[in-house]
Amino acid sequence: MNLEYLRKFIKEKKEQYPSLASKINDMYYLCLSEISEGGSVQNEIDHCIFDIEEIIEEFEENNN
Repeated sequence: MNLEYLRKFIKEKKEQYPSLASKINDMYYLCLSEISEGGSVQNEIDHCIFDIEEIIEEFEENNN
């Protein structure tokens, strides 16, 4: 996965879960910040996707 994939993933998830857009953006910007500070691009993208999926899972559990 690369940053282009991550951007598409972010856009898709924000469209599917508009009420989570702010939290999703926070995770994305944290990812970019970690990369700019020298973090592994692949590792940070993996963490970001995992964290966003966790946020969505918690949201769905609490709203079903």
